[in-house]
Amino acid sequence: MSGLPFKMGFISRWVAASALITLLAVPRSVMAGEPPKRIVSTCLACDEIILGVLKQAGQTNRLIAVSRIAEDLRYSNIRGDLSPIPGRAGSEIEHIIGLRPDIVFITEFNRPEFRAALQKANVPTFPLGPFNNMRDILAAIEATGAALDEPEAARFIKNQMLAAIEDIRLRTPKNVRSDPRRSPALLGFAPDGTIAGANTPFDSIVRAAGGVNEAVRHSMSGWQRVGAEKIATFSPDWIVTSGLESERSSAIAAVKKAPGWKSLKAVREGRIIYVPSALLLATSHHVVGAIDLINRAMFSPALQNSAAPAHSAPPKVPEPPKGSTLK
Repeated sequence: MSGLPFKMGFISRWVAASALITLLAVPRSVMAGEPPKRIVSTCLACDEIILGVLKQAGQTNRLIAVSRIAEDLRYSNIRGDLSPIPGRAGSEIEHIIGLRPDIVFITEFNRPEFRAALQKANVPTFPLGPFNNMRDILAAIEATGAALDEPEAARFIKNQMLAAIEDIRLRTPKNVRSDPRRSPALLGFAPDGTIAGANTPFDSIVRAAGGVNEAVRHSMSGWQRVGAEKIATFSPDWIVTSGLESERSSAIAAVKKAPGWKSLKAVREGRIIYVPSALLLATSHHVVGAIDLINRAMFSPALQNSAAPAHSAPPKVPEPPKGSTLK
């Protein structure tokens, strides 16, 4: 799967093949024709996907609580949409039970004891994830639509995401699209030397933006912590770092001072891409914002100032016509 992290036709076949798994995971109340009316989300990925689907369906009143991290500027892309949602959910089982939910969305990020306590209390739960790549996010969107009995709204969000990524792909220079060996190499910066290799969201973002993960070129997989000497052996064309918008200057300065990193040619020549952390760390359809910014930085420097602002949703696009490969 060179270039993009997936091919559109492959996604269609993959989603179809996973339909049975999605169906089996849907709560019994939905299977019985009773869409959940009191929905609680306990993680940010679920918050963003559920809210996106329900907004499209005009049913946001059904979401009665989101995770507390949804209010965190550093991580959340939905802070501006939270005022109509009355509750905030943490790890307090009694509080969640008191909300009288019809369904509680959980993920692998929730502690095992938390999930077990919900099950013991007979609280209906719906596990979402994993979130390792774009295919996972697309599957989570579709699964959410099934769980909420809003498949059309979920399909719109999914197609919107696919269309936005395809638009970014078509904006990538033809010589890069036709020959992945020409793709710029990117390396994600972390102050503690933790590098994201293959099978990570960062790798999927980089490939969707038209680049290649420098760590993968060094046969790295997952997240690995390395020292300054190892970092100095990398030769990326671009460095990607993140944080709050107010931290842009200090974050870039930190890369330029970091042991190992400061010796890299990309750093010395100022080829550092800054992406708001809420976008770079998103495991929902909002990740398109990070893909867009990285692609613009690599291939369209003149367009960087017109890039989508932090915490914005992917650009609105019409439903693909019948027969489209985006379905």
